[in-house]
Amino acid sequence: GNLTGNAEAMGAILRGGLEALQKKHPKIIGDVRGMGLMQALELVKDEEAGDRTPNPAATKALFEETKKRGLLIGKGGLWGNTVRIAPALNIGEDEIREGLKLLGESFAAMENA
Repeated sequence: GNLTGNAEAMGAILRGGLEALQKKHPKIIGDVRGMGLMQALELVKDEEAGDRTPNPAATKALFEETKKRGLLIGKGGLWGNTVRIAPALNIGEDEIREGLKLLGESFAAMENA
């Protein structure tokens, strides 16, 4: 199999899904960045109000929700407010879509908490 080609194609699906998630949660997701299958979300206090203060509390809450759902993501950034998403290069589309679904559920649960 062509890992590089797969990573590019799956990365595009992942990125599209993360950008859609940002549109659904524009207040808290300040930025989506990355390349291919290495993507990151930056969680902030209130992007819509122009408050880009890092939001490690929201990041921690999100992690509790993703963990409950068995979704493993990474945390990083100087202020601990960066969500890192870097699945295996041989990941398939179904797995990406399932991961995005779980991430979406986690954001929704966190916002309703």
